[in-house]
Amino acid sequence: MFPQTSPSSSRRAWLKWWAVVIGCGWGHWAWLLANVLRVPATYGYDWPGHFTYLYYLAAHGTLPDAGVSAQFFNPPLYYVCVVAFQRLTGVDLARAGQLFNLLVALLSYAVLVGVCRRLWGARLLPLVWGVGFYVSNPVIYRTFGMMRPEVLLILGFLLAGWLVAKECATHCAVETRPVSFRFALLSGGLAALAFCTRQWGGFLEVALWLWLLVVCWPRLRSSATRWAGIGLLGIQALVFGALVGGYLWYRGASLWTFNAPPHAFDPAFLTRLELGMLFTHPIRPALNGRFWPTLYADFWGDYWRYWREALWHDPLPTSAGTVRALARAMWAGLPVTLLLGIGVIFKPGKSARLTALTSSFHLFARLLIAISLGGFVVFASRYADPLKGDTVKSVYIVYLVPYCAWLLGGMSQWLTTVFPRYPWVSAALLVLLAIFVAPQGLYQAPSRMLSRTWNAPDVSCPITETFGDAITLVGCDWALTEAADSLTATLVWRSDAYVPHSYKVFVHLLGAEGQVLAQSDAVPAAWQRPTYAWMVGEYIEDVHALTVMDLPQLDGMSLRVGLYNEGEGQRLSTTQGQEYALIYLNPF
Repeated sequence: MFPQTSPSSSRRAWLKWWAVVIGCGWGHWAWLLANVLRVPATYGYDWPGHFTYLYYLAAHGTLPDAGVSAQFFNPPLYYVCVVAFQRLTGVDLARAGQLFNLLVALLSYAVLVGVCRRLWGARLLPLVWGVGFYVSNPVIYRTFGMMRPEVLLILGFLLAGWLVAKECATHCAVETRPVSFRFALLSGGLAALAFCTRQWGGFLEVALWLWLLVVCWPRLRSSATRWAGIGLLGIQALVFGALVGGYLWYRGASLWTFNAPPHAFDPAFLTRLELGMLFTHPIRPALNGRFWPTLYADFWGDYWRYWREALWHDPLPTSAGTVRALARAMWAGLPVTLLLGIGVIFKPGKSARLTALTSSFHLFARLLIAISLGGFVVFASRYADPLKGDTVKSVYIVYLVPYCAWLLGGMSQWLTTVFPRYPWVSAALLVLLAIFVAPQGLYQAPSRMLSRTWNAPDVSCPITETFGDAITLVGCDWALTEAADSLTATLVWRSDAYVPHSYKVFVHLLGAEGQVLAQSDAVPAAWQRPTYAWMVGEYIEDVHALTVMDLPQLDGMSLRVGLYNEGEGQRLSTTQGQEYALIYLNPF
């Protein structure tokens, strides 16, 4: 039992508690808002496939065909919520997505604080870790800055934590009171909703069921209460299975379908460490084929900075300043990672001052972390590209961040017992995160990412030529260089629907007799705007330089323009059945 405190000291403790909560909350809000203001809503910070999902749902009122794109296999709950919010507010869809994310972020922080209060009361040290670790983690801001389902998944997993903490408090307060059937119903339903947001909700269901099994174990051992315990476990699993089964039947999607095709297991992908690279050259692409270093670097902010400098470029350029900043973040996160590893593997003893409530809750946190990491390893070993590691990114398991924070809250008290003469050790680790890691969460967009437009630009030669059912050539401009040895053609494309492939654009300069004088073959916009990354309704300016020695007069000359899939060698046909559009050049 803890010593009794006077009303005045208790009041001071709660004032300090609220000061931490409000201070971290304002910092969290400022960081979120800064990212929203730095990048236009029309970009959304992430893969355009998520945006296309939203546009399709808003335009048609139905879910897109899951077979059109790997992105469309994503469960729909997040996208449905964003579109519903857009129709409720009447704002632009992209802006509605950002506002929805901000609201979910604030609600998630409130739930986080509520669980901290239930677990630790007015105790300050675990609270500082519980909220401090959460608001200083870059992957939190990366997720809420994107239009992707993990935004809603964070809230779902936080609500599961609140539900478990509430049940722990009731159960531990009256030890003879069994776990309620209401908890079984709600936990199964919440895990199913998490699954309908992203397939990772299955990890939550396994952790909830196993925690319930541990709690019900004394009842299962007794013949008098065995069937009641089995009933609890059965109802929990039945609710989850029924809701998820109904969703899969309605969606027509496979349980094992993800955004990448499966491949043979490569053991070296999981065992190739080379950890020294993290602290000398921590840029994500340098970690190709290395699972754990890539995940570690991504967790502490590498992927965020990698986007800042190198989106759409291969190989990826890096600056010395970025390398140094990320290396410092890797070092600052290392002791916290080790402390978290101790907390997952070893349960702190009585010296950590864990109550029965926190001990039971930490059991659930450890179960969820272990199950999620184990499941993610299996997923990555089957679906991640070993040469890129693209599917090895912490945004997929961002829902573990608050559980890491709660586990570290208990470990922070354990540290004070291990180093009783150095009470500042625990606080020093958080200071390292605040100085070297938290700044990685501030998004800085390159200028080329700010150029998306949904307004048709002026062109001297308007055209309306649709290729396939998704790409329209709406105009063209051309100009001769001063030396008259090169012609620059600027094509303007419009994206009318989601494009699942990367098409190259070919431009042939034809003479009066139809002979090819010069040609250009490239991914649009100087290889920076692949067609699979176009957003519905946007206009793309695509410049091609055509060089010809002794360029003749333009009379009778023309441009032959089209698109083709390089892998299959097949050209896209126009609505008239042609494989190209012909543009006649007027004399200057």
